[in-house]
Amino acid sequence: EETVEDGLHYLKERYRWKDLFKNGFRDFLVTGKVFYKVDILNGDPHIRRVDPRNIAYDASGENDFLEDAQWVVEQRWLSVNEILDEFGDELTKEDVMELENMRQISSGSELAHYNTSIEWLNYDSSTGVRIRLIHGEWKSIRAVKFKVSPNKYDESNPFRKLVSDTYRPRKGETVETKYVDDIWEGTKIGGRIVVNCRRRPNQVRSVDDAGSTPLSYVGCTHNMSAGRVTSLVDVLKHIQTLYNVVMY
Repeated sequence: EETVEDGLHYLKERYRWKDLFKNGFRDFLVTGKVFYKVDILNGDPHIRRVDPRNIAYDASGENDFLEDAQWVVEQRWLSVNEILDEFGDELTKEDVMELENMRQISSGSELAHYNTSIEWLNYDSSTGVRIRLIHGEWKSIRAVKFKVSPNKYDESNPFRKLVSDTYRPRKGETVETKYVDDIWEGTKIGGRIVVNCRRRPNQVRSVDDAGSTPLSYVGCTHNMSAGRVTSLVDVLKHIQTLYNVVMY
């Protein structure tokens, strides 16, 4: 426990989590939404703030928490170097050459070669080329097997251990099949490159409830369960308007 706590303090300072959460709190005050992407980066737990303007999700749920949604899609505009830093291990040599070709674009006619029904590339003389990246996560269903063992302390609540799909029960063993949430993901870069189309690794499950697992996108939408998102700015807007009228 002490080692884990020391590790969390180290990560908090290294990745400036305090500043990250301040920015998230500002998002919550202005938009009524605060979102983060929790992932593993270079072997470390990593948290990235998600701009509420760049994310779409299943808004038909009955609670305010993003990780319980059925699907999430996020778009970002990144430079070639930022893409290489984040996805370098997953990109092939051909993918890197394609990114290099995108980097060297300098005219509208060249942009039209990539921008068809959707704008995938944006060029500005001051910032250079920015590439649209779209990442999606969604929940599917997967059949898993559990080996059931008797519990001598509570016979009505036996022990269940997750086993592989190819597990063959021994004589006298009981194996149950249950259907659980299974998260898939995929990323499209520049309209040409597709990476990480797979079952998402490191799906966290509770021992008490192995059926459900949260998305890697977490956060809160204030008052979503009541049907209308309300931020602090929304609440104070009318008061600010009244103040402006009176002072005028």
